[in-house]
Amino acid sequence: MLFCLRKPSLYIYIYKNIMNKWTLLALVATSFTAQAQQLPNASFDTPWEECFPYIGKDGKHAKSIGTQPKGWTIANVYGMNTLGATVVAKDTLGLGTDTKAVKLANTPNSLLSSQIVPGYMGLGTTWNTSVMGQQNDGGSFGGIEFTNRPDAVEFYYQRICPEASADIPATFVAYLWKGQWQQAEVPIDIAAFGSPKKETMIDRDRNILGMPTDKGGAVTKSDDALLIASSIHHIKDINKELTKLVVPIEYHDSTAIPTKMNLVFAANDYFDATTVKAGNSLVVDSVKLVYYHALESLTYGDKVYTPNAEGVIDLSEVAFDANTPMQFHVKGVGATVEKGTLNADTQEMTLEVRGNDFAANPESKTTYTLRFKAEAPAPALELTSLTISGMPFEALEAGKTAYTLPYVYNPGIVFKGTTNEGYTVSESVFDNKAKTHTVNVVDPAKNDTTSYVFSFTDAVEDAAAGNYEGSLSVVLTAQDNNSVPTALSNANIRITKNANGTINLAIDDFAFGGMVVGDIFVSNVPMKDGKIEKTRRTILMTDFDEAGNKLDYSMGWMMGALPVEVSADLNTTDKRTSASIDIITAENPMLAMMFKGIHVDFVPFTVSGEMKENGFGGRQYYENLKVKGAVTKENCKFLQINNHYVDAASNNEEHNLPMSFLDLSEATVAADVTMSDIMAGAPKANNTLVYLPEGNTIEAANAIVGTNAKELALNDTLTFVSPKAFTAEAVNYSREFEADSYTTLFLPFGTEKFDGEAYKFVKADSEKLYFETAKQLEALTPYLVKPLSAKPFANAAAEVAVAANDTVVKVTNNGMTFAGVLTAADSLNAEGEKVFALNADNAFAPVNDKACAAFRAIMFGNSKAEVLTLVIDNKVTGIVDASLDFNKLVDVYNIKGKLIRSRVAAASALNGLGSGIYIINGKKVIK
Repeated sequence: MLFCLRKPSLYIYIYKNIMNKWTLLALVATSFTAQAQQLPNASFDTPWEECFPYIGKDGKHAKSIGTQPKGWTIANVYGMNTLGATVVAKDTLGLGTDTKAVKLANTPNSLLSSQIVPGYMGLGTTWNTSVMGQQNDGGSFGGIEFTNRPDAVEFYYQRICPEASADIPATFVAYLWKGQWQQAEVPIDIAAFGSPKKETMIDRDRNILGMPTDKGGAVTKSDDALLIASSIHHIKDINKELTKLVVPIEYHDSTAIPTKMNLVFAANDYFDATTVKAGNSLVVDSVKLVYYHALESLTYGDKVYTPNAEGVIDLSEVAFDANTPMQFHVKGVGATVEKGTLNADTQEMTLEVRGNDFAANPESKTTYTLRFKAEAPAPALELTSLTISGMPFEALEAGKTAYTLPYVYNPGIVFKGTTNEGYTVSESVFDNKAKTHTVNVVDPAKNDTTSYVFSFTDAVEDAAAGNYEGSLSVVLTAQDNNSVPTALSNANIRITKNANGTINLAIDDFAFGGMVVGDIFVSNVPMKDGKIEKTRRTILMTDFDEAGNKLDYSMGWMMGALPVEVSADLNTTDKRTSASIDIITAENPMLAMMFKGIHVDFVPFTVSGEMKENGFGGRQYYENLKVKGAVTKENCKFLQINNHYVDAASNNEEHNLPMSFLDLSEATVAADVTMSDIMAGAPKANNTLVYLPEGNTIEAANAIVGTNAKELALNDTLTFVSPKAFTAEAVNYSREFEADSYTTLFLPFGTEKFDGEAYKFVKADSEKLYFETAKQLEALTPYLVKPLSAKPFANAAAEVAVAANDTVVKVTNNGMTFAGVLTAADSLNAEGEKVFALNADNAFAPVNDKACAAFRAIMFGNSKAEVLTLVIDNKVTGIVDASLDFNKLVDVYNIKGKLIRSRVAAASALNGLGSGIYIINGKKVIK
């Protein structure tokens, strides 16, 4: 390995930072002085100089071999009078435009190509020796004068090699030392035959690093010789571009001061010449020494403290004591700590950790602040934080007590503040006249107060602003998870637009459980494209009388601040909205004892109808309902709330409360709504009529579009109410009759298709009821009928007209009333009137049970008779002798005296016999 001589000369280096290329402005009288902190020509950008390989202390080749960056020596080979001269390094493009880097390459000897010359360079003197390709040796000796202690070396590199030799690494070597090593008889040049020239080599790399040598004689060293620090790093990664690498330097003695340093870069495994392969190369650029200057910790007294990310060391638990020892633990071998003086006012002290290069680079430092315990001054009487409607108020400024908020005033806006220890924050005081809220911070010890006054901004005009009509249902969930919803009640949501682009959502006179709670006002809610995504705010429900006086007993005031979550979808054109509000009870002890949750649903339609209560808890439900507004697939489930429910609080008792009719004829029903959607909350058995608007396409039983229905389906005994007449294309009546037996019937429609006989009530006397045959069944007319089959309406599936009806129709004659009902009635008779029901003997007899089922008729009046005989078409039917004991066993004879029946009950003695005269117990009976 060969040496390139460097002449002492006067250099001016102008350094600048170009894409991490470091440059230095320095005037040096020699190649590198002992006071320098960085490397000579670390960027390799200054003009390169001729390279004269080393041939001994007293000589110099007449001809240069290649070039090299100033301050560095490259191991180019001179050969024998340039025969076999080989260049192992050249300049290449560096990190920045028009910048240089060094490319080291293992290169075949120009004379003997089987001999691969290793490519390397260093700060010391490179050399090599060989005798016709045998007895090879080389390396680097000496270095630069250097008295600093860097912690690492940073450089950029690119390693390139054939795949076959990819496992042979490149090498970076750094070492710092003091004193001197000498090795005698080291061969230093290349000879064709015989022995190369030898000399005593000073500070050979292997000698300093304690590594064995193949060539040379005895090694001696001075008494002060010491390897202070070193690093041998193998570079294994292959990369396509220059890549930064930071190699730490290991100090064997962190207190000793070096006098010299050498760095070596090699394209091969530097200390193993047997692995040198042609084609392996290493590009190097921007070599920089790194000096750390960080405080890892300090020990004060017997405790260790570490700085935070801002460089502050918190010692606020202890007071400063000049006699307490303070020890510093720094990162940086040569780093020093400069301690400032204590600031008596702040009880803070500044530390400055300086890197070992601080003298030449004043930026090589880190400043830390030590904070000791101080007598805290009385804290300011001020708000330290504030939330408005549950949202942090970020605009709070020290010393500022008046604010104007960019949204609308409401007395229910909730202010929650915090203050310094020893002070209290009052609830806000609202002023409806001035439209302000005032929050007071109070020092009770000094009876001093700081008042914060919050003003508001008027609403702005916007298409979204206005009243949104609809109705709401409240679901109350108890702690046992039993939920009870309320039936819909009409309400308005009022929307106002704020100057900051948000909206406010208000519901006046909000109530649940039969109690008016107060006015809801949810402030400063973001909205985008008519949608309010689930937003959490804190509200206070307020209540005032007509004169504006606060009603302190109102439940809203008593409940205090409540977190709520609100979402809504606004149709700003039609002023309709679907919305929900969840009142979070967990944070309110008063509510949490009663309810696990309170959920409010708001739907975009209004309701009117007859509301009733049912069950132990008095659940609200509608017996009938008229709807105006927007009915959608999603909100149909609210139409029949509590018409069917299972009461978990009452042994899971099932309640079936069918709605008589649901009038949607003036509503806007979405096209995708089905009858199943509409009837989602109904009992399975019902006679609910659903009136739909003209043009609706639903075809289902009891669905009436305009004035037409595909089918009328009647569940027997269940209430039926038809507030408006309509036509049904078919009828399905669930009642099963007993053939050839008399019964009563009352229907909301008329038909000629009845398989049986029907009779109208025409008159009465003291003992008889007179009926006459009807040619057809008419709507809303009570009948006595004798069906001929169990399903006498099977053939009635033709178009029928259903009349608008009351639930009771009466036919009265001579003090007797025959009444038909479409709704089950508990009692129809007036005071003093008897109720007569059709018995098994086909006569009307007094009964104690005065109830009448739906689609039936009942007889009542002022008759004193015990039995009222039927006279149909002027023919007596049934037993006419009221003196008979109906429970007595009798014999029945025909008019000729022939025994027909023996020992049968008098009450049913003539059942099944034809019309005629019979003799029972010696008395004539006409059937």
